[in-house]
Amino acid sequence: MTAPPPYGGPPPPYGYPAQQYSYPPPKRPSLAGPYLVLSLLAVLIMAYAAVAILTRAEWMGTGPRAGTQVTFSVHALDGSAPPPEALSQTRDMVAARAHEMGLPNAQVTSDGDALTVTAPGDANAVRAVGRIGRMYIRPVIYAIPAEPSTATSAVPRPPDPGLAKRIADERQLRQSTDEQMQLMALQFQATRCTNDDDLVGHDDPTLPLITCSQDSEEVYLLDKAIINSEQIVDATADLDVKRGEYVVDLQFDGDGSEVWADFTAANTGARAAFVLDTKVVSAPEIGEPIPNGRTQITGQFTAGNARALASLLSHDALPVSLKFESSKPETVPEQPGSTPLRIGLLAGGVVLSTALVGAVLYVVRRRTARGAVR
Repeated sequence: MTAPPPYGGPPPPYGYPAQQYSYPPPKRPSLAGPYLVLSLLAVLIMAYAAVAILTRAEWMGTGPRAGTQVTFSVHALDGSAPPPEALSQTRDMVAARAHEMGLPNAQVTSDGDALTVTAPGDANAVRAVGRIGRMYIRPVIYAIPAEPSTATSAVPRPPDPGLAKRIADERQLRQSTDEQMQLMALQFQATRCTNDDDLVGHDDPTLPLITCSQDSEEVYLLDKAIINSEQIVDATADLDVKRGEYVVDLQFDGDGSEVWADFTAANTGARAAFVLDTKVVSAPEIGEPIPNGRTQITGQFTAGNARALASLLSHDALPVSLKFESSKPETVPEQPGSTPLRIGLLAGGVVLSTALVGAVLYVVRRRTARGAVR
């Protein structure tokens, strides 16, 4: 007998048993690939939506909003009249600083020796853009508590001798190298920490300094500066999880790193003051040598305060000093949205929509093909 053909052909002749043959089932199309594509598209769409929401004010524009107008008088660092080119540079720097500090659409104008900033926000937030932004690190020689303000009656002030003369007088009093003068000035400064300070931003880093903390709670006798803001190459605001508070992380350049490593190694247990525009931001005790060129500024910062300080230290200091003169409520006019940003968002939306429709059609076709193969 001959075996019947294995596949197809006529039925087996009489006397042969019918044979059954098994065939491998056809392979069903996998849906893993299409679903992965849909998942990636979903992530892209969520990212697109987040960008659109976060930049809404920039591409939609803003209507009139309540804000503050702050006026500063502009002075050279020695208290004299500033040159015109310095005023123009300062105007541009203040506008950029306001944007980075979360004051979008700030309007900065200059008129003679006056600079006016109009921006959304309260007076304190707008005033912060006028800080010089120059930091020095000074060793702490001595510190005492400030005395509460007891000014109950107006004390007649002598005729104004001019800012340059007042700065020179403050330097003579508070930057003396004479120990007896330092002791007297320290006690005197403790009684006026809440007063306006003409020396702000005008101290000489090569001389000792007597000044108050930013919160007016402590008065310091500080040694000459060991590091200046030009040696800070990076400053970032961060949340210190261990402390549960916001801090500002600093990175020094090569020279600053070497000085800081030597100083912290030789002065463990001493205090170092971080002095911003003549006011002490923080004066922590040195716990151990810090050899890596990095350190932190602590000071019970809010998130906004930490970001503002980091922004100040990340950029050049102002070439002049801005002295606060007045503030008043002001309506910030309507600002149109950015046309290029709107076009970019629209184009991105069209591309994502097209990709989404194509992916859905592809998945439907794959499911149909999969259902046809049973």
